[in-house]
Amino acid sequence: MIEPVRRAPTGFSATSPGRPSPGRRCKTGGRAATASSVMVAPTDGMVHVVVPVRGSVTVWTVDGRHEVEQGRALLLARPDEVRCVWHTDSDGLILSLPRPAIQAVASTLFDEPRRLASIACSFAWSDRPAWMSGPVAGEAGDPARERLLCISLVRALEREGLAKAAFPVAGSVLRAIRHIRANPQKAWTVADLAPLAGVTVATLRKNFRACLGTSVTHVVRDVRLDWVRERLRSGNETRSVGQLGEAAGFGGAALLARAYQQRFAETPTQTRANAFKGGREQYSR
Repeated sequence: MIEPVRRAPTGFSATSPGRPSPGRRCKTGGRAATASSVMVAPTDGMVHVVVPVRGSVTVWTVDGRHEVEQGRALLLARPDEVRCVWHTDSDGLILSLPRPAIQAVASTLFDEPRRLASIACSFAWSDRPAWMSGPVAGEAGDPARERLLCISLVRALEREGLAKAAFPVAGSVLRAIRHIRANPQKAWTVADLAPLAGVTVATLRKNFRACLGTSVTHVVRDVRLDWVRERLRSGNETRSVGQLGEAAGFGGAALLARAYQQRFAETPTQTRANAFKGGREQYSR
């Protein structure tokens, strides 16, 4: 989650007692202003983004020195401690974001399972959310704002040409999904898919949750629903909704209709009717 910012006086260090607050603001200024040094330590589950709002910051990583100017940002996705030195009269944010949240957004935007690489990279982020320049970087417990921030971050990296380096394909998850899509009617289990994906059952569960933010069971269900929807919209499908539900492994019309409406906000019958109506209008032209 993104927590409220905390203004940091000159000399504030994240290594001082107490857990650093994600989304904190680091600022220097005033007559006796000097550079403000902050230590940041990303973890396997949490990454940081250094964002100068005014002025610039020097970030020391295992790769060396990174100069980050206003309008750019630095993604820190390696589990290595880094030192951020905010220059005199500079103002900025250090955002902490859950790695799984970023990976789930990237997987959705790129339409295939992606993971966030262990990387430190600078990128242009001039169109970041406007609220990041205000006095508060975020509100605790606001998943909607967190998701919008992740979307903006992934899109910015994509525009910079860093999508392939920052978000490589999650091979085991992709292999499992390909098998599910090739035979959606099968009652797939994690135990079935793990050897086909080349990993253990525990690893496949972990990778699905980390990259897609959901379980193998939910992905199997969604693939089945997509299969049904594609046939209902084709205009050539003659089977009834109940028959499609049985073919897709839902056991009948009632269970299919409930899951279908939750996913697509309409019933299977409405999808078929809309497809028929659209086809008839096109034919009449």
